[in-house]
Formats: sequence, structure tokens, C-alpha cells
Amino acid sequence: MDGDGKILECLLCAERYSAEDVESGLYQLSTFVCSFCYAKRQKQPHYVCCFGKPTTHASDGKVLLGHDPDSADCKRCKDREPCSRIVIKYADHVLTKIDGEWEIVPVR
Repeated sequence: MDGDGKILECLLCAERYSAEDVESGLYQLSTFVCSFCYAKRQKQPHYVCCFGKPTTHASDGKVLLGHDPDSADCKRCKDREPCSRIVIKYADHVLTKIDGEWEIVPVR
């Protein structure tokens, strides 16, 4: 066992986390992935990763796939729990491109 109590490893980045990190939300025990990796995935465009984004209809008619609790893909996704928490938390926000980067901003 590690002397600092960091025995949990993120499957994506291999950083190690402690039970305190789980309690503070830095590590998701249900998926063995850290919140920093989920944040990186959420910032990626829809075509790279749907994590933490609502399904959106773009102005050109394209459907940008994201969280959909009724979708078969979401039902089998191992990340569905943290993803749905994020989508629900930001339900009053909108995904928009600012200076070439996708950002989640409050609806005004």
C-alpha cells in the first residue's frame, strides 16, 4: 500500500487517488476515472466524445449526440452515471463555441 493512502488509480491517466479524493469528488469510484479526465473528455468536441454533453441539434440540422437516458448506447455506457449528473447539473446551460473553443455557458 502506498504511504500516502493513494491506492486508487485512474484508468485513463494512471494518477493515484485516496478515499478522501473520492469523498471530495476528485475520483469517481463507480468508474475508476478521475474528475480531471472527465473534464478533459467533456471539453472535447461531440464528434470525439459525447461525455457530459446533452444531445443537441445544430443550426445546420446535424444532431450532436450526447447524453440521452433512453438511448441504448447510454444505457450500456460505463460512464452513464457521472455523465448524467453533469448533464442534469448544467441543464440550464448551453454548449456554445467561444473563440474557437466549445464552452458551457448559462442560458441568459
